[in-house]
Amino acid sequence: MMKRPNPTFLKKASDIRTGRRKRTLIIIGCVLVLALIAGFISYIASKQDDYRQNFPELVGAATSEATATTDKSVATTATSVTETSETDTSVSETEETSADGETDEPDETSATTAQNNEPDVFEEPETVTLGGKSQVLTASYSDRAVYLEECKSSIEKFISDHEDMRISVRYLNLESSEEMGINDITPIVPAGSFAVPIEAVYYESIASLSALETTVTYDGSGKASTSKIASEYSAGKEFYMRTILNYAVKYNDSYALSVITDALGGIDTVSEKLSEISGILPYTEKRYYTDYSGAEYKGAHRTTAYDMTAFLKHIYIMYKNNPETFGLLINDLAVSEVTSPIKSAFAEDVTVLHGYGVNTELCSHIDCAIIDSYEPVALVIYVECEDASAADAAITEMAGYVSDFLDKCYN
Repeated sequence: MMKRPNPTFLKKASDIRTGRRKRTLIIIGCVLVLALIAGFISYIASKQDDYRQNFPELVGAATSEATATTDKSVATTATSVTETSETDTSVSETEETSADGETDEPDETSATTAQNNEPDVFEEPETVTLGGKSQVLTASYSDRAVYLEECKSSIEKFISDHEDMRISVRYLNLESSEEMGINDITPIVPAGSFAVPIEAVYYESIASLSALETTVTYDGSGKASTSKIASEYSAGKEFYMRTILNYAVKYNDSYALSVITDALGGIDTVSEKLSEISGILPYTEKRYYTDYSGAEYKGAHRTTAYDMTAFLKHIYIMYKNNPETFGLLINDLAVSEVTSPIKSAFAEDVTVLHGYGVNTELCSHIDCAIIDSYEPVALVIYVECEDASAADAAITEMAGYVSDFLDKCYN
């Protein structure tokens, strides 16, 4: 006769099976949670790459010294193409302009004590008057043409001798329209220097200077490595719009630049306005180009050296026609605390009004300047290369050829 199973044994066996099922479910659940976390991190990382590629004018702003980078997370092989997304921004870009720009997440500010949220009184910089040196042109027109060709040949030789760099140069005389360009219609990453034409659009948009007395409340969204405001103040601090405009060009402040762009209706609106001035490469349209390393890119938020000099000429003309308003931008550019490689090539008594941008992710370095030398001229020099100090040295050397050209014409 068969024995009945021991009830105690059956219960234990059932408990063991139940325990095993629970452990299996727990393990599966843990694996799923880890997979979701990994997917989320991957998604955030991809969004950061999109940000860096799409908004080079805001990444890398607010830093006067460029830092070399050996890790280009956006680089591709020479046969592949990196495509940037078309997400709109109220101008928040990568190029640039500048700190490393590794994330677009807001930083904690350095302010640890209670702050006065009332807007600080803005002290206007010293007024700058443009007009060139009072010296007589000594070169004949034919001699001058020869000197300019020599200048161009020197720059072309420098470029051919530095195959590890991608270089664009454009010189434009703001009075006579004498010009010289090398690779000046190829796409470039303007980084923080794009604050200069954006501000020009803003000053044209205001009906009177009273608009500069309006206040902006800092919302805490800035990034300390690219914004002086974010690094020194907590959310709630108020700023006059005049202060915001000053910070955007004096310190390459990315948060200040985003405020200005928002006030204009966004980067698409700004791009349309700038295309009316110079439309070789509309800022928000995508373009294919090959970078200094041979990697191919497809992206928007690029410009050209040709366009940048056109913007500088527009600012100069507006300054001549309306010095009361556009003189404010001129004054701010004159007190920029961001290093200018172009200025290093000219004598100390020469006024250089400049906007410098660097984007360490894309290894781009650009200096664009109105130079009030013997004659007022615009000069834009763009260099892409791995070594930041080499890029700055290259800009200074090529600017030196332009300085020598002007010296020859007057001495």
